[in-house]
Amino acid sequence: VVAVPLRSSKANVLLAFGPQPGYGDTMAVFKDQVRLAVVIATAIGAAIGFVVASLLAARLKRIGAIASAIERGDFAAAPLRPRLGDEIGSLAQMIERMRVRLRSSIEHLDSERVRLERLLGRLDQGVVAIDSDLRVEVANTAAARVLNVNSLAEGDELPDPWPPHFPLRHFAAQLFAADASVTVERVSPSEGENYTVTGVPAGRFETALLVITDVSELERREHAQREFVANAAHELRTPVTAITSAIEVLQGGAKESREERDRFLDIVERQAARLGRLSHSLLTLARAEAGDVETAPHETVELCALLRGVAAELPSDDGPPPEVDCPEDILVHTHRDLIEQVVFNLAANAVKYSSGGAVRISAHRLDGTVAIDVSDTGPGIPLEDRTRIFDRFYRGSMRDDTGSGLGLAIVRQAVRVLGGTLTIASEEGAGTTVRVLLPLPPVGQATT
Repeated sequence: VVAVPLRSSKANVLLAFGPQPGYGDTMAVFKDQVRLAVVIATAIGAAIGFVVASLLAARLKRIGAIASAIERGDFAAAPLRPRLGDEIGSLAQMIERMRVRLRSSIEHLDSERVRLERLLGRLDQGVVAIDSDLRVEVANTAAARVLNVNSLAEGDELPDPWPPHFPLRHFAAQLFAADASVTVERVSPSEGENYTVTGVPAGRFETALLVITDVSELERREHAQREFVANAAHELRTPVTAITSAIEVLQGGAKESREERDRFLDIVERQAARLGRLSHSLLTLARAEAGDVETAPHETVELCALLRGVAAELPSDDGPPPEVDCPEDILVHTHRDLIEQVVFNLAANAVKYSSGGAVRISAHRLDGTVAIDVSDTGPGIPLEDRTRIFDRFYRGSMRDDTGSGLGLAIVRQAVRVLGGTLTIASEEGAGTTVRVLLPLPPVGQATT
């Protein structure tokens, strides 16, 4: 094809062309080669792309598997070790570091949770964490005990053990109010049963806390202590008042008369002796209740000699001396002072109320234990007094002004400290027998 420009007003270009027989075949061959090259290049590119994509997919799949394991909470999978420093390798390194840190944090949290559960398990107070639906999130074993249920597991509904007296669920629901504050309530569902319930509001944590403390035993002890102090003050006031009155009379002129002086001095002497006995009894009882005697050294005691010594020290009441019946070979290894105090108090009580009748102190072995019996032939103990005669300061319907009401209370507490038992058999008009049974192995092996 040839084109020649023209400078004519009728035409601008002269175009001439003619056929070329060999050029068409050449172009056909060229086109075929180009097509083949394109096909080969495409195949190679596709193959390379497939390999690269497969490698990237495998790496991403591995990262995805690690991410899924992390989501499930499984941190024991094999660690990621990227071989290339490209973007995917950097992503793998970041995920591996995250996995290691999460595993360390969760292991630390698990350790703290176990420590918290152990700490809560050792508490005497019941501790319950609840959500806004009043369902349990965490609770210790003491909580189940004080709430009177078998168990409290995560997801359980908060029980309501004292609905007539204290609606616990209503109290707990108020802890989720916006203006809630720490609240302490006292609950007394029955006689001798007392609890304190402390509510800690949820605040921004959406979890409220209940702390329930059984203060029944503490209340009983405080009541007993208050009663003891009041009764002791009352009992101590009597001899002190008598002594003070006698001194005032003597100072008022009675000392000038020998007969009056002797009479009031005798009152002072008796009341001072009573005050001393009462102080000693209070001290003995306090020591026994506090358990101080448990640290005292044991010693081998000849029981028969101890009983005879007690009988010799008993006050005379115009009756026959107490009879002692005890095998000579009974030896025990125990607290001498406590046993002596027990026998003396029982025997002195028997002498006082026997009205000149016979009093018998005996001991014998009984099925590997030692039984000490104190018997009298007095009027016996009225039925209404038998359940309370061992209470402190209780002297019953046959009381007099010479006792303190502590002797039998000391006996009961001392026997309790020694690990023994105390029984009483009495019949009105026929006398009383008190038996102390001590689980003390005899040192001697001879039989009675």
